Amino acid sequence: MWGVEVLLTMVIAASPVKSSSEATVKIANEKSPITKRACAYWEWVAGRAEDGHWNIVASSRHSRAAVTLVVDAEAIEVPLSRLRLHLEPAHRAEAKSLDALPSAAQKDGVEASELPLTVAEFCLEPGRTYYVRHATEKKTPVVHVSDRPFEGGETATALTPRYQAWSH
Repeated sequence: MWGVEVLLTMVIAASPVKSSSEATVKIANEKSPITKRACAYWEWVAGRAEDGHWNIVASSRHSRAAVTLVVDAEAIEVPLSRLRLHLEPAHRAEAKSLDALPSAAQKDGVEASELPLTVAEFCLEPGRTYYVRHATEKKTPVVHVSDRPFEGGETATALTPRYQAWSH
């Protein structure tokens, strides 16, 4: 069995950065906390979104397990630290009261004066087709996954809140 580093390096070497491949997610590890969807990865956030960038008011939460992508019939388990997710929210709602927030956001001490907030949940759904682009960040291979195709190395979908804040 090839290690993740070797597989990602092989995939990156075989794929120009500006082109993209199609991928599916192999396994749904758990259910998302808000909509209870089967997801291979989920994250939610409570805050304000402006031009695709999130100002997070309550701590963002996310699943912890690695994601298995199937690209060109090859299953590749990718640790979360190597993913860069560009996803539209699977669920988005405005919370006008503290009771409308996920319980974890309530525990984070959100004040009524901070309302209304947008609550969004992002999900990598098994069986759905996604688009992948391979890149290198600080000599580390990473995989960008988007719900929209990459054109010229870019996608119209912003990074999810967790990955907007990610750094090596």
